[in-house]
Amino acid sequence: MYKRQRQRGTQGSRFFGQPAGTTVTTGSRDDRTFLTGYFLWGETRLGAGVIRRELKALPRDWRSNQYYIALSQPLTGAFVLDATYTYLDANWAQSDAQLYSMRLNYKLSKRTSLYALIGQVRNQDAVGYSVSGGTSTPASPGLGRHQTGLMLGMVHSF
Repeated sequence: MYKRQRQRGTQGSRFFGQPAGTTVTTGSRDDRTFLTGYFLWGETRLGAGVIRRELKALPRDWRSNQYYIALSQPLTGAFVLDATYTYLDANWAQSDAQLYSMRLNYKLSKRTSLYALIGQVRNQDAVGYSVSGGTSTPASPGLGRHQTGLMLGMVHSF
């Protein structure tokens, strides 16, 4: 799948996932290009993709390529294991990050499942991305620090 997306900024607005130190003004924009796909081999699903981001903001522009690979493997009739590796390659010095995650799903029924997810983000020195992604600053582990998170939950599809 190939898709392009553009958001335009105005004075005082913010873009989701905007890097610290950038300011959105009238004329700013956030362009994203997605190229994704997957391959089925029996019941195993292998997916991969890249998200290219170009943020026009002050005091300088920010660009990144986010590469990911994902695997979904049924273990039994009720258990499915998902794993993902993501690498963020940013154009600012020491601003790259890696995210590892693994989730075990247990199907209670056709529409309801329980899950346990563990993830870890590894930041370079100039960034402090949170393992929960997109959350407010207090969730950040701090510049150059790593963070591990655990989440338990239930999904019900209507």
